[in-house]
Amino acid sequence: MGGYPNGPEECAPPECEPRVTSLRDPGPIAVFVFWGVVGAYVVLYFLTKLLRTRRQHAPSTRLELVAPNSNESAPKAKHNKKGLHEKNNFQDTRMAVNFEGRYLHVTGYKDSIAGLIGYCLCCLFSLSCTALFILVLWDYYSDCQVSGIDGLCFYGDYFIFGTFDFNSKIMFVVWWVTAVWFFAWVINYGQVRNWFREVCPLGDASAVYVWAPADIKILTANASPLVWLVRQAKALAWPLAFQGRGQTLHTKKTHAGLQYFVFEGVRFIVGDGKPYRASLIVGSCCMDFHQACKGLDAAEAGKRLDLLGSNAIPYKATSWMRLFVDECFRLFHVYQYIMYTLSMWNSYLFVASLDVFVVLLAGLISIVSARRSQKAIEQVTKLETTAEVVRGSKWQVVPSAQLVPGDVIRVQSNWLLPCDCVLIQGERTPQPVL
Repeated sequence: MGGYPNGPEECAPPECEPRVTSLRDPGPIAVFVFWGVVGAYVVLYFLTKLLRTRRQHAPSTRLELVAPNSNESAPKAKHNKKGLHEKNNFQDTRMAVNFEGRYLHVTGYKDSIAGLIGYCLCCLFSLSCTALFILVLWDYYSDCQVSGIDGLCFYGDYFIFGTFDFNSKIMFVVWWVTAVWFFAWVINYGQVRNWFREVCPLGDASAVYVWAPADIKILTANASPLVWLVRQAKALAWPLAFQGRGQTLHTKKTHAGLQYFVFEGVRFIVGDGKPYRASLIVGSCCMDFHQACKGLDAAEAGKRLDLLGSNAIPYKATSWMRLFVDECFRLFHVYQYIMYTLSMWNSYLFVASLDVFVVLLAGLISIVSARRSQKAIEQVTKLETTAEVVRGSKWQVVPSAQLVPGDVIRVQSNWLLPCDCVLIQGERTPQPVL
């Protein structure tokens, strides 16, 4: 065996000259200046955003827009002479739309150069924290002795900061700043980018944040006192208003210029600054369907296709990068990384590196498994067939993705039915039972 390590000696003049010996050296000053610039810019950006929004009297609207197939009528917004909603105060322009019995809160955002600069500065701040930790670790283990299983690398010569005391002070600051920063980022993971966007009416939005409140189900009404106590504690620590899931979606436009976004496979059209679920009622009784047996012309079919989208499931597998980011930005994983970085610095380089490797390997397996499952689902949703439809009083063969509500199709034998349909005409041949 190699024996327990007994060196190296700390970097000290005249044999070795440390690169940084004081916080007043150019390197630390440059880091502090950069951090100060990031903090000052972010604070100035949010103050400017706050004042500008108050000066413009951003409307706060909370309209309960019901689905078109509901028996209720959508309430109308009241407007003043300036065209703004009647209630004006500094809040998000939020709207609530009924979606399968629950209301989705929709907030519109648009990008700005100032917001993009602020978001990039925050990303650079994250990279600077990571780079500083690597620098501290490099200084801590530089020229360390590794002679065998009982002679692992415990400390180095501190060629950057000179002494263990100075290295530990830098590590203390970097570790705490990094821990607080990344925990805050992960907790607000879905909203950080929107903080650096401008809140705006939905008609002007390039992105929307859709919040779906959680569907709370009480399985046991007459619960024991212990269960009741746990429920009350959960409601106090995590109010119902904060329970749910949110997603930021980019808005798109159809060929006719209609603005829309897709949430959980459902298309929502933005009209007059308000979201509506894209739908079309072609009939409510058998007589309506029989009267529509002549089919649609090409122009009407095109309008309906533009409004409702293609007759396909809008599912696309998540990219590798997005899966990697989503896997890394989990609260438990960030906690693990923060703890393992502290263990790495505290003379447990090999053990902590092995722990990090195990976590990364488990995350990689999870990412690959999720990607394979998503690709399998994507292949199923891509299945497409053809259909004979009446277009302009003529039978035509079109891809199933171009079918729209109101189309008259010819049912074929051994055919993969590409949509829901109603049988309006046909013949039946009785099969005798012998």
